[in-house]
Amino acid sequence: MSDRVLTVLEGGILTATLNRPEKRNAIDSPMIEALLAMLERADLDAGVRVIALRGAGTDFCAGMDLSELLASADRTVAENRQAALQFAEIFLRMRRLPKPIAALVHGRALAGGCGLATACDLVLATGRIVTASEAAGLGLVSRVYEDSDFAEQAGEVLRGLAATSPSALAFTKQQFYQLDGLRFEDAIRLGADVNAVSRTTPDFRAALQAFLRK
Repeated sequence: MSDRVLTVLEGGILTATLNRPEKRNAIDSPMIEALLAMLERADLDAGVRVIALRGAGTDFCAGMDLSELLASADRTVAENRQAALQFAEIFLRMRRLPKPIAALVHGRALAGGCGLATACDLVLATGRIVTASEAAGLGLVSRVYEDSDFAEQAGEVLRGLAATSPSALAFTKQQFYQLDGLRFEDAIRLGADVNAVSRTTPDFRAALQAFLRK
């Protein structure tokens, strides 16, 4: 695994840290490759229940690396398109991944860094240029915490997700994104389909049996 993204798995939570603090975690080609590798690992590893994406140092991510952007001016349209599609693959894989991804945004998330954060299923923030409260009002973040207890509160959310049924999380995430743009009738049918399939999972049987034993 590249040192551009450091990973630690503990208690079902895979913490992936963008690791260019001296560049405010600016996204370059090695970081893109490392993020794709991390998402593949998260998808294949049954021990991963939830992914927490954070930045090393004081900021989450300052966006794309300016030196690479400058160099792109000398490349062909086809080469730049390929590079853009490589970055876009991160967003596609994040959407397809059946496990929840939470962005822990401490400090600034600018340009492509903001896009990376908001592509996650949850965004937990403290805020800077746009305050966390303003970002919440705009629908950019899911929860707002004070700096003093950010790590504790974010950890509580992550642990709660990690303790939830994996199949329930997978179905919820899949249905959430599939509902976008559907007519009401189609959305109801999708809900019925997901409900029917979810009843065949081991998690459903175990949860129902545990409830009946109470």
